[in-house]
Amino acid sequence: MKRKMTVAAVVAGALLVATSAVAGFKSSQQVVVDVTNRHAQGSLGGARNSADSMQYIGCYTQSVSPFTTIIGQCYARDASGTYVSCSSTAPGFVNMVQSLNGDSDIAFGWDASNTCTSIIIFNTSDNAPKNP
Repeated sequence: MKRKMTVAAVVAGALLVATSAVAGFKSSQQVVVDVTNRHAQGSLGGARNSADSMQYIGCYTQSVSPFTTIIGQCYARDASGTYVSCSSTAPGFVNMVQSLNGDSDIAFGWDASNTCTSIIIFNTSDNAPKNP
């Protein structure tokens, strides 16, 4: 009888582990701003869901009349209030900014003149969705 209870406990434990593994990996990236290395990163959901009221991160595109040039801009503010932004008219950068969705993770870099020099967009299943 003791052996049956031990086997049942092992099976029950394995089922609990399997159940939690099925739920999937979840990540909630807070906003990190590194002014020394000119790099910022974070997730839209992680920033919105954070306990503080300081951090945010995002990108957008805009064009002004005569609408011949599209500008992409990224910005971020970390929990301590450090704010950075950069912009670029490079078509590849603009295309990347336009691939953002509401639950993306973003990483971007800039040069001394605040021109964006790199961007990475993560659209993955582990991104935390934004809470209301």
